[in-house]
Amino acid sequence: MASKAGWAKIGQSGAWANTVAGVSLNGRLYTVEGDGKLYATDARTGAWERRGEDYSTQHIVTDDGSLYVIEASGSLFAVDPDSGDWSALGEAGAWAGTTAAVALDGTLYSVSEGRLYATDLEDGSWEEVGDGDDWDTAHLFTDGDALFAIEGDGSLYRVDPDSGEYERLGDEGGWADTRTGAVLGEHLYTVEASGVLYKTDLAAGTWEVYGEAEDFGNTQLLMSSGRAVYAIETNGDLYKLDL
Repeated sequence: MASKAGWAKIGQSGAWANTVAGVSLNGRLYTVEGDGKLYATDARTGAWERRGEDYSTQHIVTDDGSLYVIEASGSLFAVDPDSGDWSALGEAGAWAGTTAAVALDGTLYSVSEGRLYATDLEDGSWEEVGDGDDWDTAHLFTDGDALFAIEGDGSLYRVDPDSGEYERLGDEGGWADTRTGAVLGEHLYTVEASGVLYKTDLAAGTWEVYGEAEDFGNTQLLMSSGRAVYAIETNGDLYKLDL
């Protein structure tokens, strides 16, 4: 195996087939499948439990012990991670067209129609961040302090969550064709369409190849929990990458 990442399959083979969105919280991986069911997976053992159903989730994020989902309808809901029960936040359909979302310190940051928005996760009220910049964001991440955006041209930016001011990291287009990614510590791990896994230093914007296509060619979703990154493959297998 050429990969620098030591990985091992956990849990039942194929158990995460049809996963459309996922996030980690308190040692568990929460995933929504295409049939609308929400699952909680123990990140150590791979054992899972169903926590809800009737979801049509496009984006799922976590903040301060809670889950939040943006549904296909464009509505935002807070989800109890133990029961799967949800409650609506804000105006129905207000988050339609969202292309990327992440939560930080009680605020949901999302991009739609070229604008960056901040939503108060207490009451669902929102405001635009920045000066009407034309965002073309495909992926949003956070390291707990700043936001990081991968734009449609593959460029990576560090974004101030208060002002919306941004600076490019690394080479223009350096993250083109990114399929999925996850932040762990001070690094962003991404898998591109080629199947290659990259490790990016978020302070410097420098990257290195961390895993070969023979290992990550079928990875469709990355999540981080604890000191590991987790990969869900197109066949529904779950892998833990000890980094």
